[in-house]
Amino acid sequence: MAWSKTAISYFAERAIDPDIADELGVRENGSGIEFPYPSATNEEFARTRSLNGAEPKVRQPKGTGLCAWRPTGHRGDLGEALVCEGESDALAAVTALRGSPVGYLEFLPVVAIPGTGFPVERMAQFLADAKVAHAWLAFDGDEAGRSYTARLVAVLSTTKIRVSVVGLPDGKDLADCLAGVVEGERGDWIANLLVDTEAAALDANEEEAKAPGVSVDTADLLDEVKTFIERFVVLPSEAVADLLALWVLHTHSIGAAWATPYLRVTSAAPDSGKTLLLEILAVICRRGWHAVNPSSAVLYRRVDRDTPTLLLDEMDNFPLDDRRDALSILNTGYKRGATVDRCKENGELQSFAAYCPKAYAGLDVRSIVPALLSRSITIRMEKKISTEKVDMWIAPLVEPEAIRLRERCEAWADQHTEALTDHTPDLVGLINRAAEVWWALLSIAEHAGDGWHARAKGAVAVLATGGDDTDTASDPVLLLADIRGAFDGEQTIFTKDLLAKLNDLDESPWGGRRKGEGLDARGLARMLRPFKLKSRTVRVGSETAKGYHVDQFEDAFARHLPEGSHPSQGSQPAPRLERDVTDVTDVTDKSPPAPTPQGAGCAVHAEAKTGCRYCSRSAS
Repeated sequence: MAWSKTAISYFAERAIDPDIADELGVRENGSGIEFPYPSATNEEFARTRSLNGAEPKVRQPKGTGLCAWRPTGHRGDLGEALVCEGESDALAAVTALRGSPVGYLEFLPVVAIPGTGFPVERMAQFLADAKVAHAWLAFDGDEAGRSYTARLVAVLSTTKIRVSVVGLPDGKDLADCLAGVVEGERGDWIANLLVDTEAAALDANEEEAKAPGVSVDTADLLDEVKTFIERFVVLPSEAVADLLALWVLHTHSIGAAWATPYLRVTSAAPDSGKTLLLEILAVICRRGWHAVNPSSAVLYRRVDRDTPTLLLDEMDNFPLDDRRDALSILNTGYKRGATVDRCKENGELQSFAAYCPKAYAGLDVRSIVPALLSRSITIRMEKKISTEKVDMWIAPLVEPEAIRLRERCEAWADQHTEALTDHTPDLVGLINRAAEVWWALLSIAEHAGDGWHARAKGAVAVLATGGDDTDTASDPVLLLADIRGAFDGEQTIFTKDLLAKLNDLDESPWGGRRKGEGLDARGLARMLRPFKLKSRTVRVGSETAKGYHVDQFEDAFARHLPEGSHPSQGSQPAPRLERDVTDVTDVTDKSPPAPTPQGAGCAVHAEAKTGCRYCSRSAS
């Protein structure tokens, strides 16, 4: 765009880069500067700001009405946004942000109200429609700007949009402030302003939460959270409902935990309530972030900056290009202090904090990430049937209630997190990774009293850590399970007889090996080699031949197969897996045996609750 001298002078006075104005669709006509606005039907019209004081300052086509300005390239779902008063403030902000040393601020979306006459209710709706989760408000430092800020903050307080108010000097707008800063330092100035403003807002919220108030009882709050979730979602068992209540409070007391359990939400078919469950958790958990296929850059920076409750949806459809980076956040980030290192284009190494509460959801099989199973508790959802009645989750109607529940959880965390920090729970026989996964949940349950401690123990007994009995084990572990079944109480078995039994198993893959000819002795030896197992001469009756003695497998069975598992079931993943990513944590720990699942639900909950609707349903 070839700008006139008047336009260039105007841009210079307002700290605006003419090239950025051109990039964002701003144009000049005979009357002044044209700003492109999207109409309600997404058709653009131009709103003209005059550069000649003798003409009306702003020209706008009749019938278009007031609306917020979103520069070209700053449309769609925003996530975060800087909200200014007037288009020139927005252009000045974009210009300065392009020089920001803080990476995630460089392309922060910027929007503007046309003036303080713009209704605050419409602006709040605009931010909600743009999926803004966090808004910086930088309105003019005059009476009208401050009054508008106060009214908009009051409206936004009834939503889940987090607000940081940028206080500007008396009589100054954002462009005035930027124009007063040396050009090369404007990026630093606006970055410091926004970061400091956000930090102050977070500190103020924490201080407000810590103010003296009514004590929140842990057991009562767990009951309240459980009841709220069950109102809207059909859950597969009472144990899952108990688990979710404990996990929600865990997200709020994450400061007390040294490891966080992942929730793996899966199902055999779509429309089973996975996304609905994540949507509800996003509102009642601490800093809930319901993310569907976020880019690697957004995922890394958001987790590093906010320590959110990460709720990754559609894991089965995750873009392959971003899958490796997403897995690195998941694989490493279950222990406090874990980081993921990445190299910038200039060769500089950057570390991103990866620790935060996480749940991931997706259809069965495709969403299974073996390296994650030992860190996860599986929730297997099912389609709702006509006899199962729940309330509809209509976000605008229900979220205010959910937000009040979240605020009670926040108040509880302020009162109880310190007591949880050094607590060592009764691990009910759990060891190794399973103990790490359940530690924080059992601590909260014990803090709630005997009733909830009994329910947590019941959840441990029913819910498998590291996958469940629907998951398929890795081939080496499955082979061990099938070999144990093939011995069938005998002490020795010939190789040829073992192969015959393995290849006859309909639910195992061995008969399909070698284009349908089945597993042979060489293939069997190759698969058993990592377990340091070799065939030897054995006796069966009066005959001798190459084969195996059951004593050879004693160590492998003890280490890799849970007690009570059956051939072709394989409820545990292999403890040593091929890694998809480089992990900073120790991944060689052997997964402990899973507690034996108990199908009789009410027997598990006898101490806490009898006649639960889940058990009566399964028994019918």
